[in-house]
Amino acid sequence: MKTSEFKKLMENGKLLNFQFTDGTFVPPHFHITEFGITSKNFIDCGGKIHSDKKATLQIWVSIDVEHRLNPKLVLSILNKVQPFMSSEDLDIEIEYQEKTLSIYQLEFVEDKFMLMPKDTACLALSTCGIPELKTESSFTMIASGNVCEPGGNCC
Repeated sequence: MKTSEFKKLMENGKLLNFQFTDGTFVPPHFHITEFGITSKNFIDCGGKIHSDKKATLQIWVSIDVEHRLNPKLVLSILNKVQPFMSSEDLDIEIEYQEKTLSIYQLEFVEDKFMLMPKDTACLALSTCGIPELKTESSFTMIASGNVCEPGGNCC
């Protein structure tokens, strides 16, 4: 989801629910502790230089169970940070503290913000001598009951 779409959903929204792909929800008393730009410059294992820039929204849950955010309040937060943000329409990533900090992609489905798992992969398959595989995402494989076995050429 791009920042422009998120902002439009805040302008028109009534509810603010974040759901994981397993059906559970971020507790409704979450806080937004950061909204910013994350830039990453890196070299892959094949020596190619990359750069990436995302809008990052950090969600945090505390013990104040009466706390609630609504779309209009989130919109006011977005408007406050707008002067410091890039004018680019960036993809949004959600940071959420679980056992460790987890990062999710964001989608909007049936009036809910879905926290979609992110996958990692080698960016230089041919350089590393790894054949390119056409496989389902790990979430799709797990959800469909397909399990990746050692030596099964799916992981």
